[in-house]
Amino acid sequence: MENTNLTITVKDVSSVEKHVQITIPADKICRELDKYYRDLRKSVKIKGFRPGRVPRSILERFYKKQVENEVLTQLMNETFQQAIKEKNIQPVSQPIIDNDKLEVGKDFTYSARVEVYPRIDLEIDFTELEVEQEKLYVTEADVDKYLEEIRNYHAQLKNVEDDRPIRPGDFVLIDFTGELEGVPFKERVVKDKLIEVKPDAFLPGFTNHLIGLRKGITREIKVVIPEDYEQKEIAGKTFTFQVTVKEIKEKVIPSLDDNFARDVGEFESLSELKEKVREEVTSREKQRIQHELHNSIVQKILENNPFDVPSSLVEKQIDYLIEQARMQLKSRGIQIDPAGMVNREIREAYRPVAEFQIKRSLLLREIAKREGIEVEPAEIKEYMKKIAPSSRQNLNGITGDLSKEEANERIKSKILEEKALAFLTEKAKIKMVEKPQ
Repeated sequence: MENTNLTITVKDVSSVEKHVQITIPADKICRELDKYYRDLRKSVKIKGFRPGRVPRSILERFYKKQVENEVLTQLMNETFQQAIKEKNIQPVSQPIIDNDKLEVGKDFTYSARVEVYPRIDLEIDFTELEVEQEKLYVTEADVDKYLEEIRNYHAQLKNVEDDRPIRPGDFVLIDFTGELEGVPFKERVVKDKLIEVKPDAFLPGFTNHLIGLRKGITREIKVVIPEDYEQKEIAGKTFTFQVTVKEIKEKVIPSLDDNFARDVGEFESLSELKEKVREEVTSREKQRIQHELHNSIVQKILENNPFDVPSSLVEKQIDYLIEQARMQLKSRGIQIDPAGMVNREIREAYRPVAEFQIKRSLLLREIAKREGIEVEPAEIKEYMKKIAPSSRQNLNGITGDLSKEEANERIKSKILEEKALAFLTEKAKIKMVEKPQ
């Protein structure tokens, strides 16, 4: 693209938004209009004129508005890119354009509001950063709890032949229809949904209404979700279900012995299985403690080094969180129309989490840049091996519809953030504390 002699004025609206005013000289506009009409003359067919011989005045009579709009769009696209390059502006989203009407023979001025990444001034000595870390404890009770989870996972379900009511701990096969605040679910009828009758299954309080029902019964069930429920889009809402009980099943849990250990894996004895379980529980606890430590470090830095974040990035992250929540509900057989999950109240509930996640990401990237932390191609390959141990998994299976370049960038960003967190952890003063009761 040929650079144009533009007049460019940049004003800061905020720390994350700029107002860019761009003036395109009249002679540049005239040259582009002339070129467009020359090209148009070659292709257009108008009755009474030979191809390529249509006068400009006739072309303007038929095509003036279209030509001016297309030339203006092209010029604004080109000159905006030139302006942000000259002024070293890196937009994080599409600009909002405001322009006057084009007057041929006069300069044309338009403005663009663009969001940019914040400038992060870190006034902190990372070696003076003081945070608390929970001590690692793995008890026999923790190991036993995980063993029970394994036993339950390998339990067999058998149909209850007796005509008895549903009890806590049963599994129930149901068909249901549902409404959320009077609006039917997207999937009108859910068939053969298997639910374990325990307090945290499906939706809060739902399984309590199943207790005492018998096979073949249809019952209306109303569930009011607590206001403090973690999935904000349904907190405080009322669900109404028409539920038909099709089957009642009992769970038969295997005995915890050497035979069980051999059945669930390559273990010769129960003691070997317990040792493996202890390792797994220890690994999980380490990850949980490390995750909480990292969040504490980031939160401490943000408290002392506040900065704003572009609203477009926050809104995009809110969209992502809501979509994740919708997919979780879908996995339970509750398909809600996405249009019903975008009201202002729901978005505001997710905003603090989204803002923290964006700030965390931008902060860690800035720290990595400041400290010269980089990601080598070999690290990306190693990361791929770690998250895709199966030879049948490939890049597309991990990164969905992203191109190879986009997938590598996503993985690179994740590794960079992990390396920045490792750097901060190494530098910080960490005080070990007991696990909260």
